[in-house]
Amino acid sequence: MKAVLMHKNVMVPKEGWRRIGLTEEEANDVLGRVRWLNVAAMEQCLKDAELLKDLSRTNRVRVAIALFDKLGLHSFTAMQEELASKIDSIRDAASKGSQDSGQPSAES
Repeated sequence: MKAVLMHKNVMVPKEGWRRIGLTEEEANDVLGRVRWLNVAAMEQCLKDAELLKDLSRTNRVRVAIALFDKLGLHSFTAMQEELASKIDSIRDAASKGSQDSGQPSAES
């Protein structure tokens, strides 16, 4: 079984491929978790930057922002991981279903 990684129909699947995406509820759940993680990450970045006592307050905030930017892929990565997990679940179910029925799997 072939699948395309996508969100909100951004990519068009190739001929014979099945379109798989996150539902609005799944996407909102992931984004809600990521928002909480981002707030916690920014708080930690600010605490880490405060350890640099020889810098001005403005420069400590700049350091915190730079540290936070390094963590900025969290939302994309979390969305990608959730979608990959969904695709794996569908692939596993399809593979198990074809094995149970005696049919060759889509990956054969």
